[in-house]
Amino acid sequence: MIGSIPWTHFTSYTPLPFTPLNTFFPVIQAGRFTFKDGQWLMPLSFTIHHAVADGYHVSQFFNELQRVFDHPELWLTA
Repeated sequence: MIGSIPWTHFTSYTPLPFTPLNTFFPVIQAGRFTFKDGQWLMPLSFTIHHAVADGYHVSQFFNELQRVFDHPELWLTA
């Protein structure tokens, strides 16, 4: 479950459903791109149930995503 709200910038995002979640799918939400101090920035939120993954797994996701953003040619030619 990946979404984007490109018209807004956020520092934190947590999906709060009206009914309890009955799935263990992660929720990834991206916000508005901004250019600041010579860098493109994009807020990204990752919400996942702790029964499925912990901080180590989420950090692996973010590290790999950053690597792909830093070197898109490696991903595009794979």
